Amino acid sequence: MRILWIDAKLDDHSQVRHLLVGHEIVGAADSRAWDMHLAAGNFDLIILCCDFQKMDNAAVVGRIRERMPTVPIIVLSDIGDSEATVQVLHQDASDAVPPTRERLRRLLAIVHAAVARVQAVRAAGEAEARFRQLAENAPDIIFRWSYAHGYEYVSPAATAVIGYTPEEHYADPGLGYRAVHPDDLPIYEGALSDIADPKGPRHLCVVRWRHKAGHFVYIEMHMTPIFDERDQLIAIEGISRDISEHILAKRRLRELSSRVIKVGEEERRRIARELHDEIGQALTAIKMSLVAMERAFPKEETERVQERMAYLTALIDRTMTSVRALSRELRPPLLDEVGLEPALAWLCDSFSKYSGLPIHYSSGGGLPPGLSHDVDLAIYRIVQEALTNAARHAHSSKVSVRIFLESENMLTAIVEDSGCGFDVGAVRQSNVPDQGLGILGMYERADLAGGKLAIISSPGKGTRVCVRFPLKDAPQ
Repeated sequence: MRILWIDAKLDDHSQVRHLLVGHEIVGAADSRAWDMHLAAGNFDLIILCCDFQKMDNAAVVGRIRERMPTVPIIVLSDIGDSEATVQVLHQDASDAVPPTRERLRRLLAIVHAAVARVQAVRAAGEAEARFRQLAENAPDIIFRWSYAHGYEYVSPAATAVIGYTPEEHYADPGLGYRAVHPDDLPIYEGALSDIADPKGPRHLCVVRWRHKAGHFVYIEMHMTPIFDERDQLIAIEGISRDISEHILAKRRLRELSSRVIKVGEEERRRIARELHDEIGQALTAIKMSLVAMERAFPKEETERVQERMAYLTALIDRTMTSVRALSRELRPPLLDEVGLEPALAWLCDSFSKYSGLPIHYSSGGGLPPGLSHDVDLAIYRIVQEALTNAARHAHSSKVSVRIFLESENMLTAIVEDSGCGFDVGAVRQSNVPDQGLGILGMYERADLAGGKLAIISSPGKGTRVCVRFPLKDAPQ
């Protein structure tokens, strides 16, 4: 801190000067030096000895104020050899210390307070400068809006993000509200309602804002409420970030995932049809040919031939059973022919027979007819994957599968096992190739069909897979 000390006797007030050790002190013992320093220097504090060269204190302070109107001034006044008073002069007020035995201590305290105030002002100014530098170079909109004045600060990024300049925001306090897409106003107003409560939730919201050019951009808003001493909301500070590219990329990814799943299902359908029609029919033809060949052999060789033919026929029967099961697994005909509940019942029964894992299936009944084919297929595949995981990894002794109407407009399916459980978060974030792909597929299927999937598990406590789908045509 730079201090200008105006005093004809610079060695006086040694205790005050001792307090200022560590600061840059520039002395001025005459009016010429004083004038020169005021013209050339940038000072944070000025200390003036009263009766400086017999000049009027008010006149000296007035001249200093002309040059440096905001710099604090301390006027020291000597009375006799051992008495002192002090006045701290502001632009519009002064504080005098009466002569007492505590004068010197009070003098030092006031000087110390002045120095501390200057340092605080400087620190605040530096912090403000750093904030301005960060805010004005940030790609996000940083703003402050108050009920008293509207927009008090809007960073320059507003022009790039939504086309409106900070000056346009200052001139129009309602600009931000009117820019919100009408369909997103409930989201925006809900977020404002939440932050108006001092104990309410603090969360971000994503809304669409109309750009000045006419198109809409997706904005992620983080808002912080400012309350007064009575817990009344007086202002909102926040950051608004353009996430349009992220939203569009996510949408393209969803479209790609949906297309991949649909293509996969079509490929399953094609393979299932070929297994059933081509390979199934070929195996049937082979079986019929074997029967014809058996009849064609001479009677003396019949016993030996029958034994061989019986073996081949049994092998063909087992192969046909496997082909049919594989065909149904690839594309269950029951799902298309009779609906979700019978298809799930068949899946649980056949899976239990194949794996040896006891599976208890229950249905609440009364599922609404004509469910979306995408929902039917998503539930079927999610249950199928959950059963596969339970059989392969859980080492479970039993599994339960339930499907029911949780409410008039919510269809729920739950798969629970009593196995070893696992860390869901660790598996979802794993970088090990192929690990967690089945779980990721379940989440994607639920999301693409408009549902929400939750997997609850922990080591040693089994696993619960729950998927919920809102029924769009349910009565409101």
